[in-house]
Parts: sequence; C-alpha cells; structure tokens
Amino acid sequence: MVAGGVFLLLSLRRANRNTETADLINADLNGFDLINADLNGADLSGALLNSADLINADLKGAELCGADLINANLSGANLSDANLSGADL
Repeated sequence: MVAGGVFLLLSLRRANRNTETADLINADLNGFDLINADLNGADLSGALLNSADLINADLKGAELCGADLINANLSGANLSDANLSGADL
C-alpha cells in the first residue's frame, strides 16, 4: 500500500503543478486516507475506494462513474458536479 500511496501522491502533485486533473482511472485506493484531498476534477472512473476516508475531500466535478465507494466515508466531501453514475455507494 505504501508504493500505491507514493504513486498517488506523485500523481496529485504532478496534476496540481501542471494545472491538470489527476488520472486515477481504475486505481486501487481501498482503505486509503484521502482526508482533505484535493481531487477537484479528478478522473476516478472505476476506482476502488472501498472503506476509503474521503472526509472533507474536494471531489467537485470528479468522474466517479462505476467507482466502488462501499463503506467509504464521504462526510463533508464536496461532490458538487461530480458524476456518480453507476457508482456503488
């Protein structure tokens, strides 16, 4: 999980630096701590986010089509304009 976390951190830093959105399609983020994460506009289509902590995460405009969000904690998360079609909640 550490290697995956490092990859995620590097992806998010690269996305923020280049003013692009993070591409996390089909990423395995099960159980990850994404509290206060800036995922604005990120593509998380098909991502595995089972039991992930997304407390206060910014998911505005994020693509979450087909994402697995079962048991994910979305308390306070900004989901405005996010696409949750086909997502498992």
